[in-house]
Amino acid sequence: MGVWEMRCKFNLGRYWQRVQSGELTAKRTRHKHKDPKRPPRLPECAHSQHFIYYDAGGREVARVHQYVLPPDGSLWRKPDPKRLLHEGVLYHVVEEKADGQTQTERVLGWLHKQVMRVVGPIRCRLLGR
Repeated sequence: MGVWEMRCKFNLGRYWQRVQSGELTAKRTRHKHKDPKRPPRLPECAHSQHFIYYDAGGREVARVHQYVLPPDGSLWRKPDPKRLLHEGVLYHVVEEKADGQTQTERVLGWLHKQVMRVVGPIRCRLLGR
């Protein structure tokens, strides 16, 4: 599944809000300083975190990644889902590999990502996917 479809299902299922309300439980599985190269817009002292969300029965429903900003621990954007159990179906993000791509394929891939940054959230709100 593509990253925008995963984010759409995550947002429609209100998983992050359900953690905040206590309906789901979040367990941190990883916490470290961010890689200095990624993403470059974040301050060097930001932290990268991975969480697993569980339902009341202890079943895993989501795995997410997020960046936390010092000194107050606020989030830089919403958590980014990497794996999601949504309506009984387990989804995961398929990472795109750049190995073996031509320059044209890399440019087209970059353009697609830029377009989806705008179109993805609109499509999610209008079509629910």
